[in-house]
Amino acid sequence: MMIELFQQALHINAPWLIKSVDFNADKKRLDIYIDFKKGSTFVDPDATADSSKEYKAYDTVQKTWCYRRSISAYNWRILFLKKERHKNH
Repeated sequence: MMIELFQQALHINAPWLIKSVDFNADKKRLDIYIDFKKGSTFVDPDATADSSKEYKAYDTVQKTWCYRRSISAYNWRILFLKKERHKNH
């Protein structure tokens, strides 16, 4: 239920999904792990309707985005999980 709440609050839509959420009150830290299902396709958000294409992601690496100016001085970390390279690329 918590994952669905964060997906709605952060406007995380398919093909993206929240894999897990870890909260540590002692460290004042909230880690949100964002991922996508293997084989997902992505559309260029800047493409026009005439030129839009779907792309598959491959060879991704885990990245961290830290937001330090957040509610109640908690540190937010959003982690993009590593995916394996697709065999056809």
